[in-house]
Amino acid sequence: MSLVEVMTFEDAASISFVESVLRSESILFRVAGNDHSPGRRPSLLVAENDVEHTRDMLIEIGFEKRVYSKKRLGLQE
Repeated sequence: MSLVEVMTFEDAASISFVESVLRSESILFRVAGNDHSPGRRPSLLVAENDVEHTRDMLIEIGFEKRVYSKKRLGLQE
């Protein structure tokens, strides 16, 4: 399964909020880089087949400025 990076997070509160929304929609996701390293922001990775639905949801809930317009390869498992 491939995971695609769709956005970066600004803060921990936004991570919690997005995680709860994605769980309610049964979307497979992973937050990567959540180790609080200076200068490094955590990213949201979602299953490749959920990318469009996830982007639409993130825009709908107010994250339009954080969502990437193009696919960015995340992980391949």
